[in-house]
Amino acid sequence: MSSPRTSRTRPPSTSPASNARRRPPGERVARAPLPHSHWIEPGRLLAGEHPSGPDDKATRKRLAKLLAAGIDCFIDLTDPGELESYQPLLAALRGGEAARYLRRPIRDHGVPKSEAAMQEILEALARALAEGRSVYLHCRAGIGRTNLVAGCWLASRGAGGEAALARLNQAWRANARSRHWPNIPETDEQADFVRRWGAPPAPLPSPPPAPAARAAPRPAAVLADAIDLRDRVRGMLLGLAAGEALGHALHGLPPGARADRTAMALCLADSLVASDGPDAADQVARYCEWQRNGLWSSTGSCVGISAATARALAAAQWTGNPYAGSHDPAHADAEPLARIGPAVAWFSASPREAIDAAVHCARVTHQAPLTLDAVRLLAALLAGALAGREKATLLAADFSPAPESWRPDTLRSPVREIAGGAWRGRAPRRLLRGKFAVVAALESALAAFEQGADLGQCLAAAASRPGDAQAAAAITGQLAGACYGASGLGAELRAGLARAAEIEALADRLLDAAPRARPG
Repeated sequence: MSSPRTSRTRPPSTSPASNARRRPPGERVARAPLPHSHWIEPGRLLAGEHPSGPDDKATRKRLAKLLAAGIDCFIDLTDPGELESYQPLLAALRGGEAARYLRRPIRDHGVPKSEAAMQEILEALARALAEGRSVYLHCRAGIGRTNLVAGCWLASRGAGGEAALARLNQAWRANARSRHWPNIPETDEQADFVRRWGAPPAPLPSPPPAPAARAAPRPAAVLADAIDLRDRVRGMLLGLAAGEALGHALHGLPPGARADRTAMALCLADSLVASDGPDAADQVARYCEWQRNGLWSSTGSCVGISAATARALAAAQWTGNPYAGSHDPAHADAEPLARIGPAVAWFSASPREAIDAAVHCARVTHQAPLTLDAVRLLAALLAGALAGREKATLLAADFSPAPESWRPDTLRSPVREIAGGAWRGRAPRRLLRGKFAVVAALESALAAFEQGADLGQCLAAAASRPGDAQAAAAITGQLAGACYGASGLGAELRAGLARAAEIEALADRLLDAAPRARPG
């Protein structure tokens, strides 16, 4: 929360007779680890202000107190860029590397855009609690957005809106900030949102085991069915960026640097949002803006554009035909595989449309038959990953996200053989160019995806394989990110990723604008 808006904010009362300040005789309040925090459910759900302090030393101290209190999941309701991220400091603390961080932004002083958006937050909270985690729910000051979500969580458990507000304000008394702001949430709009909350209840977690028998913290990578679509779309784009950056780092470029694949994927995502769907001409315009001025690059300039892409963009501008990619089968490049994720996410409700859209987006720069078939196969895998299919299911022979509308037996050889599992156990290919480049890159990416037990391991496996490690790591990052979600991206790897907050925000805009996110 920044400075309160008096037109929409309920003014704090300092009257000693305020009902919110009365405490029944003998009432005991659980002690919270930070002065401006309060337990909603002692030992399990803590609400409060942003963990950041005035400097790194203070932030580390505050985070250490939260970890010592058993907190191992942080749900951040602030917008990306609203405050400096504490994730790098968290990852460096003892115990912090196993903590999970989730961002579910709500506008400052505001409420979610829809009931579905609130339900999504509550489901993420309920999953964390069901896994036995202790959650710290926070916004900026811990008054408005934090207590809005906490109130809806209480209401969704059967308390009802009015009862939830009463219980919430009782818990608030333990927060030092209640001396100056005795009633929560911050605004009338937020309080009314809690009163009206009638969404289906979030899954109810079972009580955690006793502290002495509590299981060890789970790794950052979580089971596929425990990750929501928003986290998967974020993970897909962040995983792509991390994979490309890692592939470049192992080949002598600075840490965090990435090149064409991620920039073009982000341009595509931007185009889908701005154009309300696929628009090849708009995609070309944005790719040209990247080529000239570094749109969505990590360095501010165009890095790594291939000759094939440069020729296609030039031809598109000259002829006016946006589908200017070469049809030459001798140049079946892997390049477009790493940028199709946004198209699949846009049509995540319809796998058949997702596959078709991915192909059309690839055709802007590449139209070799094997390349387009490889795009179809990877798009099918991405559609399955975004839908929450288990990793073993995705890698099974002849996987299809929608067998009634698309089957891999329509693919050409050797992509057809890859779909059937021929890549498994095959020795890594050397760096190939020409008509089999896309085959080698896709085989390498699938092998790395199978080899890793989490997103970080998948990326490391891809980046260290022979051949075009940059392409393989980018493709692997996209697929593994969709499978494991952004919550599976380690804090250290994320902290070194250029423009991570902007990428995450773009992923949110993409999902919010996509057809499945609209009312009706």
